[in-house]
Amino acid sequence: MAYVDSYSRITSGTIPAEVWDEVWFSLASWKGYLQSVPGFRGLRFAARALNDGNVSFYLTTSWSYPEQLEEWHGSPAAGDKLLTKFGVEIKDLQSDTYEDLS
Repeated sequence: MAYVDSYSRITSGTIPAEVWDEVWFSLASWKGYLQSVPGFRGLRFAARALNDGNVSFYLTTSWSYPEQLEEWHGSPAAGDKLLTKFGVEIKDLQSDTYEDLS
Protein backbone atom coordinates (compact mmCIF):
# COMPACT_ATOMS: atom_id res chain seq x y z
CA MET A 1 0.00 0.00 0.00
CA ALA A 2 1.29 3.48 -0.88
CA TYR A 3 2.10 5.95 1.87
CA VAL A 4 0.92 9.56 1.41
CA ASP A 5 3.88 11.81 2.12
CA SER A 6 2.27 15.19 1.49
CA TYR A 7 -0.46 16.94 -0.47
CA SER A 8 0.10 19.25 -3.42
CA ARG A 9 -1.78 21.82 -5.43
CA ILE A 10 -0.55 22.08 -9.01
CA THR A 11 -1.46 25.11 -11.11
CA SER A 12 -0.55 25.46 -14.77
CA GLY A 13 -1.21 27.88 -17.58
CA THR A 14 0.25 30.12 -20.26
CA ILE A 15 1.05 33.83 -19.93
CA PRO A 16 2.54 36.48 -22.23
CA ALA A 17 6.35 36.52 -22.12
CA GLU A 18 6.43 40.27 -21.42
CA VAL A 19 5.01 39.75 -17.92
CA TRP A 20 7.07 36.67 -17.05
CA ASP A 21 9.79 38.61 -15.17
CA GLU A 22 7.18 40.26 -12.93
CA VAL A 23 5.43 36.92 -12.33
CA TRP A 24 8.72 35.14 -11.56
CA PHE A 25 9.84 37.75 -9.01
CA SER A 26 6.39 37.75 -7.40
CA LEU A 27 6.46 33.95 -7.07
CA ALA A 28 9.94 34.09 -5.52
CA SER A 29 8.69 36.62 -2.94
CA TRP A 30 5.54 34.58 -2.37
CA LYS A 31 7.70 31.56 -1.51
CA GLY A 32 9.22 33.53 1.38
CA TYR A 33 5.73 34.30 2.68
CA LEU A 34 4.60 30.67 2.39
CA GLN A 35 7.55 29.44 4.46
CA SER A 36 5.88 30.99 7.52
CA VAL A 37 2.57 29.17 7.00
CA PRO A 38 2.07 26.05 9.19
CA GLY A 39 2.19 22.83 7.18
CA PHE A 40 3.90 24.34 4.14
CA ARG A 41 6.46 21.88 2.74
CA GLY A 42 7.65 23.47 -0.47
CA LEU A 43 7.09 25.47 -3.63
CA ARG A 44 8.33 24.62 -7.07
CA PHE A 45 7.73 26.46 -10.30
CA ALA A 46 8.93 25.72 -13.77
CA ALA A 47 8.45 27.43 -17.10
CA ARG A 48 9.40 27.29 -20.75
CA ALA A 49 9.22 29.79 -23.58
CA LEU A 50 6.85 28.90 -26.40
CA ASN A 51 7.31 29.75 -30.07
CA ASP A 52 4.19 31.98 -30.02
CA GLY A 53 5.74 34.47 -27.57
CA ASN A 54 4.10 33.08 -24.45
CA VAL A 55 5.45 31.24 -21.43
CA SER A 56 4.01 27.93 -20.23
CA PHE A 57 4.33 27.37 -16.47
CA TYR A 58 3.69 24.91 -13.66
CA LEU A 59 3.43 25.92 -10.02
CA THR A 60 3.35 23.30 -7.25
CA THR A 61 2.83 23.91 -3.53
CA SER A 62 3.15 21.01 -1.08
CA TRP A 63 1.56 20.70 2.35
CA SER A 64 1.82 18.24 5.23
CA TYR A 65 -1.91 17.61 5.63
CA PRO A 66 -4.93 17.92 3.31
CA GLU A 67 -6.68 20.28 5.73
CA GLN A 68 -3.75 22.71 5.51
CA LEU A 69 -3.79 22.59 1.71
CA GLU A 70 -7.55 23.18 1.56
CA GLU A 71 -7.36 26.09 4.01
CA TRP A 72 -4.58 27.68 1.98
CA HIS A 73 -6.37 27.03 -1.32
CA GLY A 74 -9.40 28.92 0.01
CA SER A 75 -7.31 31.95 0.96
CA PRO A 76 -6.65 35.05 -1.18
CA ALA A 77 -2.94 34.07 -1.24
CA ALA A 78 -3.52 30.82 -3.16
CA GLY A 79 -1.45 30.37 -6.31
CA ASP A 80 -4.20 30.54 -8.91
CA LYS A 81 -5.65 33.65 -7.24
CA LEU A 82 -2.23 35.32 -7.07
CA LEU A 83 -1.60 34.70 -10.76
CA THR A 84 -4.87 36.34 -11.82
CA LYS A 85 -3.83 39.63 -10.14
CA PHE A 86 -1.31 40.50 -12.86
CA GLY A 87 -4.02 41.92 -15.11
CA VAL A 88 -3.18 39.73 -18.11
CA GLU A 89 -5.01 36.83 -19.63
CA ILE A 90 -3.77 33.47 -18.41
CA LYS A 91 -4.61 30.88 -21.01
CA ASP A 92 -5.48 27.33 -20.00
CA LEU A 93 -5.33 28.13 -16.26
CA GLN A 94 -5.88 24.87 -14.34
CA SER A 95 -5.45 23.83 -10.72
CA ASP A 96 -5.83 20.45 -9.12
CA THR A 97 -4.95 18.69 -5.86
CA TYR A 98 -2.78 15.58 -5.64
CA GLU A 99 -1.50 13.19 -2.99
CA ASP A 100 2.29 12.80 -3.09
CA LEU A 101 3.00 9.09 -2.73
CA SER A 102 6.26 7.58 -1.58
